[in-house]
Amino acid sequence: PCYLQRDADDLLLRRLLDGDYCHVLAQRHTGKTSLAAHTAWNLRDCDVRVAVIDFTQMLRNEQDDTAGRWYYSIAYRIVRDLRIKSDMQAWWADHSGLTNQQRLVEFFFEIVLAGSEHRYVVFVDRLDVMADNPLGQEFLSAVRSCYDMRSTEPEFQRLTFCLLGSGTPEELVKEVQDSPFGISTFIPLGDFRRNEIDPLLEGLGSEGV
Repeated sequence: PCYLQRDADDLLLRRLLDGDYCHVLAQRHTGKTSLAAHTAWNLRDCDVRVAVIDFTQMLRNEQDDTAGRWYYSIAYRIVRDLRIKSDMQAWWADHSGLTNQQRLVEFFFEIVLAGSEHRYVVFVDRLDVMADNPLGQEFLSAVRSCYDMRSTEPEFQRLTFCLLGSGTPEELVKEVQDSPFGISTFIPLGDFRRNEIDPLLEGLGSEGV
């Protein structure tokens, strides 16, 4: 598929390679998912391991299951995307004494980061579908905890998140400053440039408009 290059591509890629947490918040159908996919491709070219979580899919899992299984489905998706070999069921059961939020942070530390010296970026798309769900709030708290762990566990410097969705930080979380949005870089989606619009106009039979 044709992807229209915008300044956001370069900015997001640079920030993630620098280890910055980033967020892309804009109206629907403005290219957020395409931006994430294109950036993920470029990150892999830079030997960065990438995982993608779509909250729309996770919401389907949550409807008929427990909170613990919802968190497990996230961890399982990450392990699958990162091609990590691990007995996730056994590890998850062995850490059942922790809260789900604590267990997710430990998962990143013991399963993801301990497995290699690679850098990792996790894209979380469609945050807005979980805005009013306590699980979504807890997940974002876990993401913020991973950032805060950088001060005591340097390994967390190799783990970065990119959050995507519709709305504002205030609409997505209750306490912005204590959330990932309090420390992440906002990546604006600028307008298309003329040379980017021309191919679309040609396809629509509107050349020269």
